[in-house]
Amino acid sequence: MIYIATIIALLVLVVKYDFAPHSKTNKRDLWLRILMIWFICVSGFAYNVGSDIPGYMDEYDGALWSKIHSFADILMFDDQRQPGWIIVEFVCRAISPDFWLFKMVLAIFLNWTVFRFVKRHSPYPFMSILFYSIILYLHLNFNALRQATAAGFFLLGYDYIIDKKWVKYYIMAFMAYMFHSSALVLFVFPLLTLLKLNKKTILISVAVLVAVVAASLMSDLQEIAYNFFLFQGEAVSEDLIDKADLYLGDKAISGRDILNFNGIIFALIRTCIYFIVMILAIRSKEVKNKEDILFYLLFIVFFVLREFTVPIIFFRLLFYVQFLYVCLLPMAIMQVGRQFHEVKHLACAIMLMMFMYGPIKDLTRDTEKTGLPLMSQYAPYYSIFNPHIDPVRSAHFGSHR
Repeated sequence: MIYIATIIALLVLVVKYDFAPHSKTNKRDLWLRILMIWFICVSGFAYNVGSDIPGYMDEYDGALWSKIHSFADILMFDDQRQPGWIIVEFVCRAISPDFWLFKMVLAIFLNWTVFRFVKRHSPYPFMSILFYSIILYLHLNFNALRQATAAGFFLLGYDYIIDKKWVKYYIMAFMAYMFHSSALVLFVFPLLTLLKLNKKTILISVAVLVAVVAASLMSDLQEIAYNFFLFQGEAVSEDLIDKADLYLGDKAISGRDILNFNGIIFALIRTCIYFIVMILAIRSKEVKNKEDILFYLLFIVFFVLREFTVPIIFFRLLFYVQFLYVCLLPMAIMQVGRQFHEVKHLACAIMLMMFMYGPIKDLTRDTEKTGLPLMSQYAPYYSIFNPHIDPVRSAHFGSHR
């Protein structure tokens, strides 16, 4: 119920402020602050919500300063956790044994950075927050806590890319890496700024994607990637071998095993829609800088690679650039609405509902692993003020007692 109420409230604010962007800007900013506080509280005060949270709660119970005697102990404490995560976890544990404090710190940081990013890069912030709530919010706030924190640092550093303040950006990239190893990719993101935004760049991107899809359909790219990482691991470190086994060795996550004919067609349709959204956003003339489009193109590339190569790797990398989709999609929706003049608001509302349908349907579909809807990880919602453990969720994902 708490999620439905949030979506309804967002829809009202979209109609009141995004469909009439020049009305009462001061009240719009006030509602954005209220929404940010609400999103923080829903995340920070949650109790045992999400499939990964029980493990994090158990880990937090064991985060005792008595186990740390030097900085080297922090680096070597847990080879599955980055130093930044361990430090924040241990500091919070030293202040309070209650997990909610640690969770609240993470919720404040992530949602503040998201709202800050949306306000700077979307002329329709309520619509962007609406898409954030149904596409990214649940997973980042209730499952992928470490990568969510890394994504927050990338959002802070994004404007430094635009302003070409490279030292400040790489500080943010380094901080992101201190929380999740996938943030290594952030160190090469500035290379995108070397590209010129023109038809040639877009055509080259399309050609690369077509080549990836064709190669995936003709060969097992998962097996090639697995063998590559094994070879590199033997030459460099055992850690790469471990990563290859973790991310590539399980045939259950193979792109070729997952994609059937219908899956291929659906992935291609979504790719085309993403390109159409980009074109409409450009035509709206509301995109403030070329970097937004370049990183949106990277979002499309990561999406195609996720669908046709190694899903779990590019599933993680998508989180860094998917916020550009959240910001550009409302521009595309409003651009379509403008073509209908007198009924433009009705057209925008219809487009909005169409783009909401897919993510909401994904949340309600049954997953192969558990046979339960994806939403079962997050609903029913319980808070520290009502600390119940859902028996269905506990049976499939475990629980902290």
